[in-house]
Amino acid sequence: RLVNLCMGSQNDADELLDGESLCIREVSRSGDCEGDRLLASSPYEMPKCDHLCNFLDEVHRCHAYFREKERDGCIESDRVFINECYERCNECLDQISKDACIYLLKNWLFSLALCDISFFVTFRLISGVHTASEEMQNDDHGGVVLCASKNATFSEYAV
Repeated sequence: RLVNLCMGSQNDADELLDGESLCIREVSRSGDCEGDRLLASSPYEMPKCDHLCNFLDEVHRCHAYFREKERDGCIESDRVFINECYERCNECLDQISKDACIYLLKNWLFSLALCDISFFVTFRLISGVHTASEEMQNDDHGGVVLCASKNATFSEYAV
């Protein structure tokens, strides 16, 4: 949709997505649409677009439907409902503005990035006598953890 709104230019669409648009905004939303709660933690300012509101409301209705089905213990989904919801969402998306499209895509990319947050644990041998310091990990903050290996002398520890 964004490429279409950029007159077929993939480069223009990429530039729009790469542009800076993070902003500090009020956490409370205007309440223009019921579905805007879905993006309440977005770091981006939601553009004014009725079709975006309609899209978010439709996603909210679909989400509520699946929550109710899950609560009732019903595994089978209503294919007719799903297809109708899909069609209504596509109709809304076909009419959203360029700013609304950028907003949705940036939130989608943001969500993907958050799903891929990882941490690494690295082990290495160190030598010398080490005692507790400000860098040592404790219950209140992360840091270095010393662990003597099975055959360690006083000067060999894994960090």
